[in-house]
Amino acid sequence: MGYGEVPALATEIPRLQTVTGVAPSATVNTYGTATDIWPSRKRRGILALFHVALTSGGTFGAETLTVRIRTRFRDGTANSVTKTFTATGGESVLTNAELWSLLTDEKMIERLSIDCQSNIASSTATAGIKVGFTNAHKGMEDT
Repeated sequence: MGYGEVPALATEIPRLQTVTGVAPSATVNTYGTATDIWPSRKRRGILALFHVALTSGGTFGAETLTVRIRTRFRDGTANSVTKTFTATGGESVLTNAELWSLLTDEKMIERLSIDCQSNIASSTATAGIKVGFTNAHKGMEDT
């Protein structure tokens, strides 16, 4: 970077991405198919999370829906945070400590995803997520 250049992270516009309708597996206490939140393009870079809220939707029976957000790193390791819901319309904002727990020092996040499981079979409850982030990717295209 030359003199007077602004780092890419400082020039990125913050984004808010919302995903809804993530379904649990039809099998009791088994996570359904993960939905990737990031990357949304074939680029990787510095992902800076500043707001994450997990949400519940769909139709709930007498059940508990466990929603998981997971960060996967290039070395194959992963960190996650879970929240539980018992009704539709719930929203749980991750605390700063929970956001920090999604990170690992000096490891680049390869993928950010959400999935969920229910304690009843064939649940029609769903999960969602609202993520505020910036992504600096200049010069960091996939190889």
